[in-house]
Amino acid sequence: MQTNREIRLSIKDRINSIFTSPPVGSGFSAFNVYDEDDYRNDAHTPAPNVAYIYLIDSFLLPVETKLPVVVLEIERVRHRTFELGNRVGRHVRAHAHCFGRNRGERDDLSGFIADYFGDSFPIKTYPTGTTTETVQVLENSMAVENMSIGNEDANFGGEVMNWSRASWEFYTKL
Repeated sequence: MQTNREIRLSIKDRINSIFTSPPVGSGFSAFNVYDEDDYRNDAHTPAPNVAYIYLIDSFLLPVETKLPVVVLEIERVRHRTFELGNRVGRHVRAHAHCFGRNRGERDDLSGFIADYFGDSFPIKTYPTGTTTETVQVLENSMAVENMSIGNEDANFGGEVMNWSRASWEFYTKL
């Protein structure tokens, strides 16, 4: 499988794992994590009385009735040469855009990801799930930002016009 896709899926797996099994002391209980198929399915209804998120990695317009949603974006992948003539290795910048039903929820989601994503995570091959390497998140690269779209730039409203995102960078060897 293409390495950039494996990087994206590995990040998605890491975010999924911190929501389904939150660290002790995080203040969060386990979430049901729904995928893009559930998000696109108008008939899908989350389980009642259980915290949930939709975790997707596609550029889909957030829908107010399908919140909260975390949208994974790999903004940039640059090849990073380790030795002359070698194009293996990548410098990656990733974002988790968090849309909530209210400001508190969106801020809690992005803060949770930033606090508990970790300093390292495995890059896996798919579909086997074999770890090919463990990458280190660059020191001081984890950031949380509040984002917004001006009314003149969007034809939708409410909570989806404001979101927050957790961002981080790392290098891979492959």
